[in-house]
Amino acid sequence: MLSSLSSLSMNINIAPRREASVGSDDTSGLNPTIAASIEKINDIITTDFGGRGMTHFVVDGDLRNAAKVLARLQTKQPSLLFPPAASIKPHVIFISGFPCCVNHYPPTETDGINGTFALASLAVLLGYRATICTEKCNEFVFRAAASASAKDSVLNTIDLVFVNEGVKYSTSDKECIYHLARSADLVIACERAGPAVDGNCYTMRGINMTENGFIAPLHMIVDIAREAGVKFIAIGDGGNELGMGKVLDKIRKEIPNGEKIGSIVRADYLIAASVSNWGAWALVAATALIRYNDRNDGKEDEIGREACIHRLCTTEEAEIEMLNRVVEKGCRDGVTGLLDATVDGIDIATNMMYFREIRKAALNI
Repeated sequence: MLSSLSSLSMNINIAPRREASVGSDDTSGLNPTIAASIEKINDIITTDFGGRGMTHFVVDGDLRNAAKVLARLQTKQPSLLFPPAASIKPHVIFISGFPCCVNHYPPTETDGINGTFALASLAVLLGYRATICTEKCNEFVFRAAASASAKDSVLNTIDLVFVNEGVKYSTSDKECIYHLARSADLVIACERAGPAVDGNCYTMRGINMTENGFIAPLHMIVDIAREAGVKFIAIGDGGNELGMGKVLDKIRKEIPNGEKIGSIVRADYLIAASVSNWGAWALVAATALIRYNDRNDGKEDEIGREACIHRLCTTEEAEIEMLNRVVEKGCRDGVTGLLDATVDGIDIATNMMYFREIRKAALNI
């Protein structure tokens, strides 16, 4: 299957540069070819595949700035709350899980899972501690994603935390969220349901996932962590994801049901993409490029760049295997509702084409 996929090619119609939204164009300290590669990656993931209007949500510079934060992360200084033993490695908390398939169990959709684990694996390879948090209704799927062969030892080092959702949510779950948030040095959400203005989380079709009992208040991790000055990076593709509140006015204007489903929680850095997995792969690649740039003092070296990308970025084979594992455990396409190895109604071949284009841009080929 891989050999046939790898022979496919793709011509992506990259849209012209968008009018800048609230963001930053600071490329100081970056080799111009690195900055250009990151910009090309951003153009690849924001082609608005599927025509959902997500180009309105792109914040110019946020992919690059998010990558800078992730690549250069430092831990908190030791304190009474955070003793030295707990402060050796920066701790990145990942929030994911979109239980939009409310008529099935598990209700989990395929998008966001591969991307979350790609980012968590990157965090481990950068020397950080990585924890993924989601609801217990998503547990079967997320454990399947983490269960790879012995050769993929990185997945075995990622901590998984599952919080009770709906009426089962308890004081112990609340305490768990609090302690996770207080240990965070960075919070990243990838295709994570985010509360709308009425406090509920909705699907793109306006189905109330909170009312269906599949949501825990994991957005509180962001709120609590921010009290300590921790930054929040979000990846989304539809407007109802955690962090998309940064462009809420545009969501309400451009998305059907936007007034109802738009998430009000703002990200510090928002990566809008045609598919959230693509946004996560883009952040992985951009972060690897920033780390390469910094370690190489801003000098370009094709061999060094290639080595860094291969060391820090996931592979096509691993992505396909993970998608197949989660589908075997009941994960469904969020658009079609089917038990297929598709994401947002997009077949695996097309998804992998975009994966390869991101990687090619990172390698500057």
